[in-house]
Amino acid sequence: MAENNPTQIFADDVQEEKGENARLSAFVGAIAVGDLVKSTLGPKGMDKILQSASTGEIMVTNDGATILKSIALDNAAAKVLVNISKVQDDEVGDGTTSVTVLAAELLREAEQLVNKKIHPQTIIEGYRLASAAALDALAKSAVDHSKDAAAFRRDLQAIARTTLSSKVLSQDRDQFSALATDAVLRLKGSTDLNHIQIIKKPGGKLSDSYLDEGFILDKRISVGSPKSLKDAKILIANTAMDTDKIKIFGARVKVDSTSKLAELEKAEREKMRQKVERIKAHGINCFINRQLIYNWPEQLFAEAGIMSIEHADFDGIERLALVTGGEIASTFDHPDQVKLGHCDSISEVIIGEDTLIKFSGVKAGQACTIVLRGATDQLLDEAERSLHDALAVLSQTVKDPRTTLGGGCAEMVMAKAVDSLAQKVPGKKQLAVYSFATALRQLPTILADNAGLDSSALVSELRTEVYRGMSTSGLDLLTPGGGIADMQELGVIESYKLKKAVVSSATLPSSVPPKKKRKLPYESLYINALPRGTRYSKSLMHKEQLFSVTVAPAPSDFVITTSVDGVVKFWKKVASGIEFVKEFKAHEGSIKSTSVSADGGLFASAGDDEDRTIKLFDVASFDLLSILNVDQSPTSVCWVSRKGSTPLLAVALGKAIRIYDGAGEKQEPLHSLPSLHRADVVAMAYNAAYDCVVSADASGAVEYWQPRDPFEKPDNTFKMKSTTNLFDFKKAKSAPCCIAISPSGHQFATYSFPDRKVRIFDFATAKLHRSYDESIETITAMHDTGTALMKLDDAEFRRRMVVETNLDTAATRSKINIAFDESGHFVAYGSLYGIKVVNTLTNRVVRTYGKDEPFRALNVALYQGAPQKKGVMTVSMAASANPLLEEAEERDPILFTTAYTKVRFFMFTNEESVSKSSRDVLNEKPRHVVSRKKEEKQLLLGNSAVIHTSMGDISLKLYPDKTPKTVENFVTHARNGYYNNTIFHRVIRKFMIQGGDPLGDGTGGESIWGNEFEDEIVGELRHDKPYILSMANAGPNTNGSQFFITTEKTPWLDGKHTIFGRVTKGFEVVHAIENTRVLKEKPEEDIKIVNISVGD
Repeated sequence: MAENNPTQIFADDVQEEKGENARLSAFVGAIAVGDLVKSTLGPKGMDKILQSASTGEIMVTNDGATILKSIALDNAAAKVLVNISKVQDDEVGDGTTSVTVLAAELLREAEQLVNKKIHPQTIIEGYRLASAAALDALAKSAVDHSKDAAAFRRDLQAIARTTLSSKVLSQDRDQFSALATDAVLRLKGSTDLNHIQIIKKPGGKLSDSYLDEGFILDKRISVGSPKSLKDAKILIANTAMDTDKIKIFGARVKVDSTSKLAELEKAEREKMRQKVERIKAHGINCFINRQLIYNWPEQLFAEAGIMSIEHADFDGIERLALVTGGEIASTFDHPDQVKLGHCDSISEVIIGEDTLIKFSGVKAGQACTIVLRGATDQLLDEAERSLHDALAVLSQTVKDPRTTLGGGCAEMVMAKAVDSLAQKVPGKKQLAVYSFATALRQLPTILADNAGLDSSALVSELRTEVYRGMSTSGLDLLTPGGGIADMQELGVIESYKLKKAVVSSATLPSSVPPKKKRKLPYESLYINALPRGTRYSKSLMHKEQLFSVTVAPAPSDFVITTSVDGVVKFWKKVASGIEFVKEFKAHEGSIKSTSVSADGGLFASAGDDEDRTIKLFDVASFDLLSILNVDQSPTSVCWVSRKGSTPLLAVALGKAIRIYDGAGEKQEPLHSLPSLHRADVVAMAYNAAYDCVVSADASGAVEYWQPRDPFEKPDNTFKMKSTTNLFDFKKAKSAPCCIAISPSGHQFATYSFPDRKVRIFDFATAKLHRSYDESIETITAMHDTGTALMKLDDAEFRRRMVVETNLDTAATRSKINIAFDESGHFVAYGSLYGIKVVNTLTNRVVRTYGKDEPFRALNVALYQGAPQKKGVMTVSMAASANPLLEEAEERDPILFTTAYTKVRFFMFTNEESVSKSSRDVLNEKPRHVVSRKKEEKQLLLGNSAVIHTSMGDISLKLYPDKTPKTVENFVTHARNGYYNNTIFHRVIRKFMIQGGDPLGDGTGGESIWGNEFEDEIVGELRHDKPYILSMANAGPNTNGSQFFITTEKTPWLDGKHTIFGRVTKGFEVVHAIENTRVLKEKPEEDIKIVNISVGD
């Protein structure tokens, strides 16, 4: 009954484009982006009003990069232009609209050339030649006045005026160009704009804005502290100053008298007093903390005459540390190792209605603050963006002081050079070179159009002037009626670097030099230490879906698997594979998190909200050591102690993290971190090399902290979080679902949702080393363009995409992980195409496991030892210059993985010839058939069921005594929600209604065992009446999940389909479904199976 009908996953209005249609779509998408922003170009360009569809927030801007990153685009070529704009913004700070428009015009010209049957490679080569000629002409026209300070300052102010002329600040461009120039010149050649603080305060006019030397912090001085200081010695810290009160989540205290409670409070206060004394020992008169300062320490600081400032935000405190020359401290035991900040004075200032703190005479003398005033928040936001563009351009001009002329002059000079080159280029490439010149001339044309002038006449006149040698002529757009004028006399000057970047970025795809390939020494030896077989050689079962598989660290030879029913199994690696050792029913509910210690000796599993326990196991003896009871469901657990040290276990309970005795001798936590995170913690990992924990929460915040007093970021990592890439998750509105530490501790890896990216970070600096995009959008685009790692036919790709779209649930995210190999150079993780093993140095996929297997890998673990051998060398030891070391030959690597909705875990080994018939070991019976009596078995399976559809209920009687395996498959799927929200995908009037396919087209679905199972044909059960419930198949013994209900006698089906039940109620619902309107046997409107309930 199952048919191989074409799979339809996308909506009816979705179109798939290939060949010429795809090329046309790319041209149209990119050109449309250019047309979208070109109206904002130039001094007479218009602003755009953007409104968020989700929040309703309004933004008014004419900044190209801001506009493009604020709108949703689904065209691949359009996204390329957005990225070009972003690069321009990051590198130069302005010219984002120009580069987008020029790129779009080049594509517009390329489209016409393609229509003339000119090959794209010819166009690319012509554009490359033209780009080189244009940049050479631009360089020759540039001038450098940096030797004359006064002239150079005039150039900077002119560049700022030109930049601001198209911005919201154009009415006050003289004032703001002076502000921007003064601020940048204070940097004394530096391009670090972090020294320039911009503060926005609503009220007043834009012209009320001003520049102030020093640094202004948008906070208030604590009550009781001195309101001003001279010769300030500043200690900047990120530490908890709130431990004078008993934490809600920090401890459990039982007292039988108020006196004992007072003693406890006294002890807490004494502990805080000692911490304040250690801070005072630094010889400071100002203490600034990123976190809260409670009343008691605040009072102690005030009594000592120390100014205290609390709750300074990360950006403010890190910028303050930069300009005062200090460092952010977390520990205070060694004053000689703490670098204090210094400034001449600290005082309160009032701006508008707000009181702020001003730091004057800071160590970084170039630091300053620009205070922006304005009527509305939207106006201030746009003013900040405009001023930032000007500052960025000026800072780059100080670095490269050459300038060129604006008003279309530079573009026309470059177009002249390109036209001259075209006359010397033979063949079809000449047309491409001419087209490049045409695209350049479009920029002054758009400037004139936006000014409401006759662009054809003006640009024609400008072209004549420049081509005759008047190389300083340009468009005068500010004079009524417009005209051609000398740009030098008008002071319309632009940065040479900006103009160069516009041309270079717009033609980047045809001019980028080839990258130098990186090589990993002894890569072949590392790869040989991975399993050779890319198809799984064996699979073993749990009774329910697998949650995780863990390989205890070397030299241990133990494997630990867990399943969603709370079962923990221990296995030992032996020469023939792995053998079962012991099983625990560890939790009443499902398992939420697992962790193995750094030495491989301890294992922990955490139960769900029904269970609320954490079980601690000794791996070597396979014994349950202890049980920790907690008051809510743990979201993550992690062993946080080095080899040989006292075992400690970190447990995340919502937003709080508690540290427990790893031996389980104490039920109370040893320490608590209640406010490190502001959202539920979802992942933790311990780096023994740095003695540091990395934790991540559901909002995307990632934190470093040491699992010992004072439980703060260690000093051997980055100083300021703003210098890292840890904020990338927040920017992407994603959160890591797992964290893995490399064996050396030098790197860590994450997998995040919903952006589905694998990120590899350097641990010490937290800088992003690699990023791999596994998002649905990227995978689909690569499949459509034929650039995917593995070629799949459309039906198979869509089948896999159905599974992929179902991964983003809390239950599934917690099962996904990423694993390093023993060397730390390779990472393994599951993907739509199988398990990828990526060389993070060469950025190359070196092996893909299970690419043809019928499952989606989730939780992976890699064993690379040699069982029953002592002193096994690591891969790195084998990768030495000694030719006698052939350790890889002695290894017996295994890659383990769990899979989506599977009750099995799969093993990839060196065995390359695999027998499909014997690799799936039936080491377990499914949970629903484990019973002693036949009656109990039938009761467990269920004698009845109700299909709850969108048109009503259909009651069924099942035959577990006659067709036990078929009924078991049906009711297990029903209880697991497999049929939920599926549809009746095939309806034939006076024949049958068919459902049970998660793909909804008759091509999908599988049994609870993963494979097709045999028919159960019973002679006494016949299709001799309507309302018979049978299994759909594609031939003998090919049963999966699909079923059908007949609506007439169908005797020709006897002996071909397993009958496992009949309808007892809801006949009218069956007839209503049967008589619905269909198109090619599929109902025009989906009829859903909401769920199926199973009765006794």
